[in-house]
Amino acid sequence: MIASMSTRWVALLRGINVGGANKLSMADLRATLAMLGFDDVVTYIQSGNAIFDAGADADENALGASIAGALDTEHGLAVPVVVRPADDLARIARSHPDAGRGIDPKLLHVLFLDSMPTTGATAALDPARFEPDGWTVDGREIYVRYPDGSGRSKLTIEVFERSLDVTATARNLNTVRKLVDLADR
Repeated sequence: MIASMSTRWVALLRGINVGGANKLSMADLRATLAMLGFDDVVTYIQSGNAIFDAGADADENALGASIAGALDTEHGLAVPVVVRPADDLARIARSHPDAGRGIDPKLLHVLFLDSMPTTGATAALDPARFEPDGWTVDGREIYVRYPDGSGRSKLTIEVFERSLDVTATARNLNTVRKLVDLADR
């Protein structure tokens, strides 16, 4: 693929290799992405993060659907896939409103949404119900802070998906930053 005609993309798979379910080796993920025609495929940790080159005119929802379809066909995995241009990921990593406020970056998460939530739906979420956890909605991303950790929090991905009628996947800020670094190589 000619570099001037391609864009660096990041695919975020939800629920891969979590709790022994949806097992997928990163070698198999790389092979699947290469089979789809993507170039310079790199994966990061075992939780379904991939960086690749594809056409500059590609649509992120179409890329996500293509990857999800291939994962289902090739590996029997029905998992959501959210895709962003790598350049967007760099902006997102810099934009977490709670970064630099003394909270460990592993306790700051970004939820990547497949579509834009409506203003009415986001306004209907009651922040007091989830304290001390909190969030900021910014377009198709939700910046979440879990000062006591996310493990026992009531503020789950499912809360946002049900309330906002979206599909989401989350990464902590350390992972987002590492993906940005890997995409820049």
